[in-house]
Formats: sequence, C-alpha cells, structure tokens
Amino acid sequence: MLSLLYSTCHKGVILSANNQRFVDIRNSITPHVVNVFFALMSVFALVVKLTNISTAKIASTGAIHSPLVHFLVDLRLSLNVSALYSTVLFVVCYLFIKRVRERHSFSRRELITFWALSLVLALFSVFGSSYAAHDSAIQLVKTTRGLLKNILALGGYAIFFSFLLRFLYVQLDKVALLKDTDAHNAMSLKSFALLTGGLLVCWAPFIISHYPGILTADATNQLLQFAGVKDLTYQQLVNPISNTVFLNDSNPVFTTFLLGWFHRLGVLIGSQNTGMFAYIILQSLFLAGSLAYSLLFARSKNMPPYLVYSAFVCFAFLPFFSLYAAVLLPKSTLVPGIYLLYIMLLYQLIYKPDSKMTDLRTLVAFGVVELILMLFVKSGFYVVLFTAVALCLYGRAHWKHLLCATLIPLIIFKVLFTGMFLPALGVSPGKSAEMYSIPFQQTARYVIEHGDEVTPAEKATINRVLIYDRLTSYYNPTTSDGIKDYSYRPERTSADLRAYFAVWAKQFVKHPLTYVSATYNNQYRYFQINNQGKIPYNLASNLDEQSWLRNGTTRLYLDDGKVRAKILYVEGSKQFDLSVPQALKKPAVIIEAAERLLMNLPGFNFLSSLGSYGVIYLTLIAFATLKNMKKYVILMIPNMTYYLILIASPYSAQRYLLPMIYTLFFFIVVYVKETNERA
Repeated sequence: MLSLLYSTCHKGVILSANNQRFVDIRNSITPHVVNVFFALMSVFALVVKLTNISTAKIASTGAIHSPLVHFLVDLRLSLNVSALYSTVLFVVCYLFIKRVRERHSFSRRELITFWALSLVLALFSVFGSSYAAHDSAIQLVKTTRGLLKNILALGGYAIFFSFLLRFLYVQLDKVALLKDTDAHNAMSLKSFALLTGGLLVCWAPFIISHYPGILTADATNQLLQFAGVKDLTYQQLVNPISNTVFLNDSNPVFTTFLLGWFHRLGVLIGSQNTGMFAYIILQSLFLAGSLAYSLLFARSKNMPPYLVYSAFVCFAFLPFFSLYAAVLLPKSTLVPGIYLLYIMLLYQLIYKPDSKMTDLRTLVAFGVVELILMLFVKSGFYVVLFTAVALCLYGRAHWKHLLCATLIPLIIFKVLFTGMFLPALGVSPGKSAEMYSIPFQQTARYVIEHGDEVTPAEKATINRVLIYDRLTSYYNPTTSDGIKDYSYRPERTSADLRAYFAVWAKQFVKHPLTYVSATYNNQYRYFQINNQGKIPYNLASNLDEQSWLRNGTTRLYLDDGKVRAKILYVEGSKQFDLSVPQALKKPAVIIEAAERLLMNLPGFNFLSSLGSYGVIYLTLIAFATLKNMKKYVILMIPNMTYYLILIASPYSAQRYLLPMIYTLFFFIVVYVKETNERA
C-alpha cells in the first residue's frame, strides 16, 4: 500500500514538473510569436501597395477563379518589393518591437492613448493613399479583396504607430539636460551673429541663384495693385470702394505696400532687381535671426548639443527654409518668423513668474507682435483672438493687464485699421468667397455625384450664389479656387446666401459622406505622412510670373494637364522690368535638382511631407495631456487654432504650414524642459 502511494505521488511530481516545464516553454515562446506577428503586420503596412489590382491582371497569373485565391494573389502582387529590403525591414521592426515590449511598461491610460492615436494615424495613412490616387475612398470599397487588404494595412499601421509612440514617449523623457550651461552666455550677441550668419551661408546658393527673388501669382497681383493696374482679384469685387484705387485686401494690404515700397526703391536707384533683392536680403536676415534665436533659447534651457545641432542642420538645408527665404510673398514668407516670436513671447507670459504678466515691456512687446501678425496674415486675427481668451482665463489674477495687452491690438487692427483706415484710402475688402470654401466644394461634389437628385428649385437657389453650369467643369478635388473664384457670384444677396445654406443643409442630410469626402479630399495632404512634399516654386514658374507682370497674359487653370478654366488677366504694366540674369538660370536649375534630391533622402523626406507636422503636433499634445502639462497645452492653442484654419482653407500647400514648421523645434524644447523639471 505504501509502495503504491509512493509510486503515485512520484508520478504526480514528475507530471507536475513536466507541466511546469511546458508552461515555462510556452511563456518563453509566446512573446517571440507575438513580436513576430507585430513585426510582420508592421512590415506589411509599410511596403504594401494599396492600389486595386484588376481581376484581369490576377487572371493573367493563371490563378483559378476563387475569391480566396484571388485575394492571396492580390496580396502577392501588392507586396512586389525587394527581398533584401523587406527582410532587413522585418528584422529592424522585430528588434524594435521586442525592445519596447521588454524594456518599458505603461499604464492603462497611456496604452489607451497610444492605441487611439495610432488608429487615427493609421486611418489617415490608408484613406490618404486612396484619396491621393483616386480623389475618393474608392480604393477601400471597390472590391472585397481591396477592402480586406486595406483592413490588414490599417491594422499594421496601427501596430507600428502604437510602438513608435511608446518609444518616442519614453525617449523624450530620457533627453538629459546639461547642467553646466551658462544661460547668459548662451544668449550672447556673438552666438546669435554666428548662428544667423551660418544659416545665411547655407541658404546663399538658393537665394543668389534665384536673384532677384521668386515671384508668385499673389505677389504679382500685389505689385500690379500697387502700380495702379487692375488685377484679377479686383475684377472679382462687387462695388469696389474706389474706381480709381485698385488696391484690395484679398492679400493683406500691408504686405502689398511693403512689396510696392521695395519695388519703388528699385525704381529710384535705377535697378528694380536690386530693389526687390534688397527685400529678399532683409527677409532672409529676419528669418535666419528668428531661427537662430530659437537655437539660442534651446541652449539657454540646457538642451544637449546633438538636439541643437540637428535642428541647425534642418534649418540650414531643408527647402522649407532655404526656398522660402527667396520667395517674394510677405504674407507667407515673413509670417513664420513673426509667428515664432509671438510664440516665444507667449511662453514668457505662461511659463515665467507672475511678474511677467504685469511687466510693461513684456506686455507691450507681446501686443506689438500680435498687431504685426494680424497685419501680415488674415488668419492672425483668429489666432490672436482665441489665444487672448485662453491667456486671460489662465492668468485670471492678472486678467486686466493681459486683456489690455491683447484687446488693444485687436481693436487697433479690426476697428481702426480694417474698419476706418483702409476704407479712407479707398482699399476694397477681400473676397467674401474665401470663408465659404468648404461648403462650396461640398456643393460642387454633390452636383457631380448626385446631380440627378437636384430639384429645379434647389438648382435655382444654388445658381443665385454659384453659377450652376460651371460647378462640374471648374471643380478641382484638391483646391476650392476653381469654384470660389470662377463660379461664385459676388453680387449675391444675404437672402440668397441664407437660401443656399438651407439647400446645403438639406443635401448634407441626404448624402453626408459626399460632404465628408469633399472636405477630406481638399485637405488630406495635411494628414497623410506618405504624401511627399514638392518644390512649388522654380525657375520656370518665376519666369512665367515675370512675363505676366510685364505683359499680361491669358492663363490656364489646370488639373492634371486638363484645362479646367480659361482666365484672362488684364494687360500688365510696362513700368515693371524684373528679370533673372541669364548667367544664373543654369545654376538655378542645378540648385533645384539638388533640393529635390534632398527632399527624397531618408529623414528629410519625412520632414518634407505636409502630413508629418500635423502628426507630430497631435503626438506632442497627446503626450502633454498624459502628463497633465496644462501650461504646454495653453501654449499650443495658437498652433491648434491655426491648424483648424488650415483645414478650412481653399488649398493645402507648403507655405501655409510654415508657421507650424518654424515653431516645431521650440515646442519640442519646451516639452523636454518641462518633462525634466517634472521628473
């Protein structure tokens, strides 16, 4: 009996030990299996081509007629990438995911935030791919296998972004500040001059090769206005204030005067080229100086050298900086520097002791920069307004001082400058169609997709605000310029507009996805990371604008090579004599080719994408919210306001993003500084 009992217990111990070994083996293998799965899904999303593969192409491979087989063949054809590249990418993703999972643990709140944000970013990537290729979400829903492929890519992107966010969250916390930096010496005049000069030296090839400066359509309009020549924007106005003054506020009139004064300076000294190039030199000095000051600010906050040097390299070589320094467009090219100063002064009020909120010099400087910002860019008014409200609520103890610093500039700009000074000069207001860009695009798309459902009464109502017969031919999915400029009836009445919006709301209820699609199609570039940035201004466009400025021309509104509209510009002014010297044309072409190459290099291509900046700012806001960084979120309000305005703008373009690009490094520095202080 005892022998039997011993034998039974002994076998039980052996079985228990075997079970434990099995559990141990399972527990050791499972993490590796999970890591492999996550890595495979991530690589799939990063390399797969989401464009639809035709049934005919699949059949040409000899595949049998089976939905499952066709789906598998579709995946194989969509993964036609180098074996070496995909293998290396898999190994990197596996090691990366393994490291994050093994070395870092996160709270439930943090994980929920990471997964939620990563899902949003994944949706941007998948939908952006479809809209970039088809101007719609058809890529996702055209076929069942296409839908399944996009769902797999969505999951892969979500996994990849989730681990990337976790890694960045930890790494930003690990940025170690120096302890021996002398803040006073870091902000010295000598350091400022060296950094400013260094940036100008790096920008010089592009600036010199595009002498006397790159003209744009808006700048050309402004020069014509200043010279007393009717331009297209003036012709679109109803009941201009003056029949002899052709100035209008479609482009901020203050910037029109600025360009006009430099052109007049060139006339006085006998060289118009020299006059305009003088503007470019001063603009470059100001932009380089503002960036240099942000670098010195980083050093004064004990940022590690590698972070400061990396920022300097980006400032020196990214076309966002070197290219636009040579562009004659103050409302876009001077504004980033002004905006950066505005954010840095706002930082002084939020992060410094309460004495700064009552310091007269700080408040006056802040108010002056606010006013300048509003004079240079129309969206500046809304940025200043919403920031002023948040600032006064935050500094309630000193709300009277803060209200004076923000309200006085708002009154000066809106009441005195816009309401009294401009009308007294005969300056006409800008086009009202700008604020209706989104609903106009939605209506045009509705007519294209559901025109057979539009009743005669609805058509008549729309036609009183928008020329109905032009909607289908003038519609461009990626910009509202065609509709708001060449279909909009500026003579419409307020009653016409109210009736239109009643129809607009009714049609929205019928087909809400059409409205969503029209809006997203117009601005998806601001959300899609994979959207590669392009150089918008080059030698060819510059020469074209110069010709128009001097001679007038018939210009074509193009969309993918197809003529959408024919626009006759008035005769140009013979008083303009701007030209690119023949000797600089070849160097300009070479510099532009180098810029394009740089924008496609790893790392630089990410920073050249319009969507990257929206993603980075969303990430910073999410991280700051997790850490309850109230001051940081308030500091972000100008950028959040500006970004919302961008989404409602007629077109997604690089130059509109410049204020956010110029301030990004500053926001990273402030985040790292506050994180270290909290730790």
